[in-house]
Amino acid sequence: MTFCAAAGPQEPQGGAAFATLEWPGDVRDLPAAATSTPYAIAAAAVLLLVVVAFVARRRRSGAAAGPEAPVVPVATALARLRALVVPNGADGVEAFYLAVKDVLRVHAHERFGVRAFVATSEELCVRVPPHADLDDSLRACDAVLFGAACPEGSAHRQVLARAEAWLVASAGVAA
Repeated sequence: MTFCAAAGPQEPQGGAAFATLEWPGDVRDLPAAATSTPYAIAAAAVLLLVVVAFVARRRRSGAAAGPEAPVVPVATALARLRALVVPNGADGVEAFYLAVKDVLRVHAHERFGVRAFVATSEELCVRVPPHADLDDSLRACDAVLFGAACPEGSAHRQVLARAEAWLVASAGVAA
């Protein structure tokens, strides 16, 4: 006979060889399959419900939306470029050239998938299909932004025309 302080005296089950830790209600007395099978079934049922709900939700959201119209990066870039205001005088020249360069870089990123925002102008010209108008536009923008040039009058419109020509030409180039 063993003594447990919390439960009092306990009679051994199965003889003297197993008398040290066995008493009525000991978890080792239960068969292994009796404790794990219901939990495994419950876990599998919950997992199945989650998967079915996910698939149903995915099908419902896909069917309701329908096919999306593809975004045309050329049209978007042309609209942004045409919305720019050509500066008069020295005020706003840097902002104008920065905006032109931004439109060209965003378009290169969307159209050709290049990392246009971390590439230099020279690297960008190498990563996209070659075109003289892109190279000239980016060089003119860099010259103004780095203080090497301060164009006036018709030079602004020439940069816009070259940028627009590259945008239009890039529409027919395979990405």
